[in-house]
Amino acid sequence: MPRHSTIHSLGDTLRRSFLVWAMPRLVELPPGEWEHAARLARDVEFDLVERIAIVAGVGFTAYALPFDPGQIETFSVFARYLGQFLTAVPVLLLVVGPFMLRRARRGLDQVIAARRQTLAKESNHESSVGKP
Repeated sequence: MPRHSTIHSLGDTLRRSFLVWAMPRLVELPPGEWEHAARLARDVEFDLVERIAIVAGVGFTAYALPFDPGQIETFSVFARYLGQFLTAVPVLLLVVGPFMLRRARRGLDQVIAARRQTLAKESNHESSVGKP
């Protein structure tokens, strides 16, 4: 049986690989800052295009997955809603997911730009402190 540390290490490796795949510019930051940068990137507000796309995507998904009248009589309420949910999740991932990813990538661009500004200010400050 694999050790807990091996499983934990594998989980970290898969998470980091997924982060780099989803946000390729993440490699511009030191690996120790990836988790924090990804968290900050996901906290960015949605822009107008993303908001409209998400509402349209949810509306499309709800429209595309109506109940068949035969299902209403055949299945219990719980079974109908569970089936609807299990069908809607992959559709939502395909329709709305790219806009969520767009927001995260846009947020990462902002995080990287802010970090570059901070580093530039620090280097300017250090060079001006060293001058008599």
